[in-house]
Amino acid sequence: MTEPVRTVGDAKEPKGIKGPGHAKGTEQMASSFERCSSAEALLEEDAICSVPLACIQKLVVGKGRLSLEVALSPDAPRFTDARLAELACRRCPALPAHTCINSSGPTFGAVMQHTPVPHLLEHLIIDAQVRDPATEPQQRFVGTTAWTDQEAATAHIEVNFFDDIVALRAVSGALALLSDILAEYENGESGRR
Repeated sequence: MTEPVRTVGDAKEPKGIKGPGHAKGTEQMASSFERCSSAEALLEEDAICSVPLACIQKLVVGKGRLSLEVALSPDAPRFTDARLAELACRRCPALPAHTCINSSGPTFGAVMQHTPVPHLLEHLIIDAQVRDPATEPQQRFVGTTAWTDQEAATAHIEVNFFDDIVALRAVSGALALLSDILAEYENGESGRR
């Protein structure tokens, strides 16, 4: 398991949370994406899947903190590259300026051209909370992301929140946005072949 990358709003806060070990085989992952293809499956299954390329398998709302178990489909990229980062920045121009505790620099921009896609999702969730009209300007958001099984493309994300409705809206919006970004990325890749 790789070390978690911690994200902090504008204030640095050294508290990082590592997710519990979680492993699933690729065959199990593929079948969970198939089960999540209809609204009925969303009600019947314990996974929340919004798109074929990304899936929230578990979401726990704790006291001031969301904990998410996230899976990428076998076809989704595991890491960002310059093009994927550019697509994300077109939609969320503030992403590179997010404070991010990492080994390359003080901001998310220092790593966003080669970081795990779940780490991008973490920043999209934080960005959505920051931009929500119900968020107060002095509120700061902290998050952490770590692969639980890189080969199976599962990761643990935690982000703090001040308003649970804002946070859940942010998760929903960020997952939809990631879906759009990944779909555009995939379409561009197939268009280049």
